[in-house]
Amino acid sequence: MVLAHLECIRMIKKYISFLNERSNCNALFMPRTLFISIVICLPLSLFGQQKIISGYLYDKSSNESIIEGVIFSIPSKNGVTTNEYGYYSLRLDSLDSIIIVRAYGYSDTMISLPKLKRGISLNIYLKPKITSFEEIDIYSGKMKVREDEMGVMSIPMKDVKRMPNLFGEVDIIKSYQMTPGVQSGGEGSSDYYVRGGGAEQNLMLLDDVPLYNISHFGGFFSVFNSDIIKNTKLIKSGFPSQYGGRLSSVLDVRSKEGNSKELIAQGAVGLLSTRLAVEGPIVKNKASFIVSGRINPIPVFRLIGNGLNYHFNDLNAKVNWDVSDNDKLFLSFYRGRDKVKDKSGGETDNTPSLKNTLSWGNTMVAFRWNHKFGSRVFSNMTLYNTNYSYIEEFEFKEDTDTSKRNIYNELFTGVRDVGFKYHLSLFLNSKIDLNLGVNSVFHRFTPNDIYYEQTGSDIENISRSNNTKMDALENIAYSEINIDLGWLSVKGGVRYSNYILDSLTYNNFEPRLVSSFNFFESWSLKYSYTVMNQYIHLLAYSGTGLPSDYWMPTNSEVPPSKGLQHSIGLYKSLNKDKYILSLEGYLKNTNNIIQFKPGETLIGQVGSWDETVEKNGKNRSYGLEFMAQKKRGDLHGWISATYSRSLLQFDNLNEGRVFPFKYDRPLSINVVAIYDLNDNVNFSLTWQYGSGYPITLADEIYIHNGDYIFHYDDINNTRMRDYHRLDVSFNHTKEKKWGERTWTISIFNLYNRKNPYYYYYEHEYENVSDGKGGAEAVKGDLKLYQRSLFNFFPSFSYSFKF
Repeated sequence: MVLAHLECIRMIKKYISFLNERSNCNALFMPRTLFISIVICLPLSLFGQQKIISGYLYDKSSNESIIEGVIFSIPSKNGVTTNEYGYYSLRLDSLDSIIIVRAYGYSDTMISLPKLKRGISLNIYLKPKITSFEEIDIYSGKMKVREDEMGVMSIPMKDVKRMPNLFGEVDIIKSYQMTPGVQSGGEGSSDYYVRGGGAEQNLMLLDDVPLYNISHFGGFFSVFNSDIIKNTKLIKSGFPSQYGGRLSSVLDVRSKEGNSKELIAQGAVGLLSTRLAVEGPIVKNKASFIVSGRINPIPVFRLIGNGLNYHFNDLNAKVNWDVSDNDKLFLSFYRGRDKVKDKSGGETDNTPSLKNTLSWGNTMVAFRWNHKFGSRVFSNMTLYNTNYSYIEEFEFKEDTDTSKRNIYNELFTGVRDVGFKYHLSLFLNSKIDLNLGVNSVFHRFTPNDIYYEQTGSDIENISRSNNTKMDALENIAYSEINIDLGWLSVKGGVRYSNYILDSLTYNNFEPRLVSSFNFFESWSLKYSYTVMNQYIHLLAYSGTGLPSDYWMPTNSEVPPSKGLQHSIGLYKSLNKDKYILSLEGYLKNTNNIIQFKPGETLIGQVGSWDETVEKNGKNRSYGLEFMAQKKRGDLHGWISATYSRSLLQFDNLNEGRVFPFKYDRPLSINVVAIYDLNDNVNFSLTWQYGSGYPITLADEIYIHNGDYIFHYDDINNTRMRDYHRLDVSFNHTKEKKWGERTWTISIFNLYNRKNPYYYYYEHEYENVSDGKGGAEAVKGDLKLYQRSLFNFFPSFSYSFKF
């Protein structure tokens, strides 16, 4: 410790001497430099007698790193969790110590350390546990770890796979839709809306790389393949400074690295898709790979007589190499594509044909390098390229004896990012952590690349194109300090963002704060304050059932969206964290929202895209969320209830009056229960209730000259019927000579509730006598009808592993 102080004094003397030699230096420079010197030296003075153990936490059976595992020192009562790469750094107060290591789905491990004169590197391997996670009381006291998170939800993949699913598709998005503050985009949709914000306000990361669209099959399930996912986390408030660029949430998905001990294959066959994943060692215990793919082999829509030709596929791949104890390299790849065709006519040579084609998807590649600088500094560098595109094609052909014509129209829109990230985590001591980082992203936007061609014998030949590309550069720097005093923990940080488009520049500072006051050992009172800026905007059509997403850049006409959120929460732990009760309230204000003007579209729009939108929208959201969790035991799950509102206001819409957001749901209740009968059989059920979503219906309908005239007073002036549904699932796993197989049976909407999907007007017809002994259908009054999407719907899937 004395040596550390002497080194600090020498550093400060050098700075003072350096400044004295330059009499013309800025007067403000001296105190600032002196302050930086003290900040650097102070942590060094705290390092004197500390003994640090650091390393990675691994799955013993596969060498997969374990995220959110707990390492706890009994004598010092210090605890840490592993980061998103399975790394930990723990300070020991005493010369000898006993540590407890714990992770969900693994057997607890107790390690007795010898007397340490200095820090050591210790990689820990946990044995997977088949039975449900039970706490073993092997010491006196509570395993206390950092409590600087708020509004964070993480659902283990083991539980996600047990929950009921639609069409046999395991989907993490559907699971998070069952948590407080998260709304779905409609029946069976994989879209999600967090605390009153739009879908574009969710940052969706796969291995630290953003994806711009996460929907397969028209939104029935997401692009996240359960066979390759290791860990997921949804953040709704109290965002760490490293995350930004969106206003409502962060969904952080981490994929598996691959088994480095043995070759394993697993897959499943369901109604909508067939999937297969293969993983294994490249160099045993040193390097590994995993590859997983999905396709839909069965033309479901054709079987049900819809006539649509719908195909999708996706591919995930990852290579992991432990270069040394200090260096790890990762290479990740994802590609997913959906394509739907609808063709009519053309049965004979003289029949005109009409073909519509939609396709969309993401492609992502990322290289990451983890490096440890000793036991206290962990770094990660990421280089990535991600590309989203959406294409609409329309083609009309007519070839008859009297007429020959061809009309072709194509709309291409998309965004490509090339990015660099560098993050440093400094574990200064058991009470203070420091995170620093820089990001830089080059965006290439293609708002509306349009090509139109018209040829024919009796029409004018026309060929037009509108190729628009816009380049923007987004730069970010952030810092964050985490302080844990036991009874009080504080996480404070700031994020600076710089956005450049042509000669336009935006600069913004985003302060962040999460504080937790811990009292009576098992109670916590938390508060968070977050400012966020979003430089990209989404324009989307609704009600089509298929995605139509157009990502647009901030420019001189459309400024960045800005959000500010306050959250406060009260938390109670029972029976050593077996039960968790939470009550959170939030208030969120968002400015500079855009949406299409009524009746506007990008199809055929050759002018500037910003002429089609309403600008300067405001969104005010607030709510109260209650959740009761049972985290361990044969029966576990949660119950949640949310009261919330989300209100919009545009100067040129609804006469400037406030109106509800289309996914505003005042009351929402969710129940999730998972029961493990034994090691091979488990049951689960989910029940959800929600107030009806707002819709716009005519408040007056009258007839003028035989035509119906609809008069609308307010936007979203009516609500659908309330929504509720019960789903159940049964899973049976059995060991075979060749490996393991699982049958999954799910029933969607068990009691056959007719939930509204959309409403429409249609004439009522009556059979009236024609006076000749027969009857004819006579058009009656215009009435409002409800369309339901799914009634009672059983599904199954067969999965295997060998």
